[in-house]
Amino acid sequence: VYDLQENLLLRGAVSRAMSRPTFLDLSANLLIDATTPTASAGNPLLKPVEATQFELGLEWYYADASILSATVFRKSISNWVTRKAEFDDALALTITRPSNAQSASITGLELQLQHDFGMGVGVVANYTFTDANVTSEDGREIKMNGNSRHQLNASAYYENDDFSVRVSYNYRSASFGGEMSGGQLETAPYDQFDVSATWHATDQIDVFMNAVNITNEVIFQRTTDGIPVGFYENGPRYGIGLRFRY
Repeated sequence: VYDLQENLLLRGAVSRAMSRPTFLDLSANLLIDATTPTASAGNPLLKPVEATQFELGLEWYYADASILSATVFRKSISNWVTRKAEFDDALALTITRPSNAQSASITGLELQLQHDFGMGVGVVANYTFTDANVTSEDGREIKMNGNSRHQLNASAYYENDDFSVRVSYNYRSASFGGEMSGGQLETAPYDQFDVSATWHATDQIDVFMNAVNITNEVIFQRTTDGIPVGFYENGPRYGIGLRFRY
């Protein structure tokens, strides 16, 4: 970290990282779905995922409890784990199993804003652009599992000594999963609104409430070739609770 000015920081990082496969992905078992001709399997030959990564960012603390920042990042990955569904003639099953891709790379930009308007009112927002490419084990270019090109989170809040409330909006563009039916599983762009509130009833007792996906957004999935896979209506979820400190 280098102080360019009193309220302006230049921050950088370089690292090497390694992540081992899960025990489930490494297992040699075959799990057959009793209702459909499909199965999932592990791969004992999976290698750990390794990455060389760096980031460089500017952080501007332009007012009390306020920040504007921008960070660029790059990750070069080897042995990225992908999932592929293939039909096994001997078993008459479509089996999905993990494998190591040749390589992957992630390049992106992250923007962050936190602004305090005073009197307990403020906003917090961040946006991430990610360009991710994967070269599969057979040399094809595929989409990175779980990655969305655009992600946005924004919240408005009010808080005082007795009460706090936050309204949040979350958005992500299309994301991708394993290979199936001649293409990849694609989840359509998705957004939702959430609300949370807390009442500090006493110094020891808080009463809190959460509302998730209050507009009842639905998740739609298909393959990249346009074959419908399914949709998931999880519904709005509400919760209320009591927190005690002693």
